[in-house]
Amino acid sequence: MSNDTIELDGIALDALASVTRRNILKKIKCKPMTVSELERDLSINKSAIFKHLLVLQEADLIVRRTNDNMFVYYELTTKGKDITEPQGTIKKIIFLLATSGFVFILGLFVIFKSVETTILPKYWVTPPVNSPILIVGSVLVIFAALFLILELRMWGK
Repeated sequence: MSNDTIELDGIALDALASVTRRNILKKIKCKPMTVSELERDLSINKSAIFKHLLVLQEADLIVRRTNDNMFVYYELTTKGKDITEPQGTIKKIIFLLATSGFVFILGLFVIFKSVETTILPKYWVTPPVNSPILIVGSVLVIFAALFLILELRMWGK
């Protein structure tokens, strides 16, 4: 998804108000299609489909492309993909949360190993304050915690 939010103006809302136009978007989501393919799949005449396609183009939900054979195909714009594929956003959020969680746990593990090897040796020697492993672990934990907080704030908006 290109943006965190989808902005719908009056033109886009009007375009989405029609069941036929929403069905066209669903068909085009799978693959770019010609007017003839849409006519066949939706059982609507070409002139009606063409009018619906013009409305969707004005709303910047689809774009008209011509291939090498001079066939005219219609495909989703970024805005159209954002509307028809919200699962992509959820997958990105899950991936980012999982990554942050992994880094957080890795940081805790590094800190634990640093403490285990410096604080709990046989003779209970006090660890040096600037232990590089402890610093790396702390940075990982802080980075992951901040990243998690930012993700959760963005997700809540």
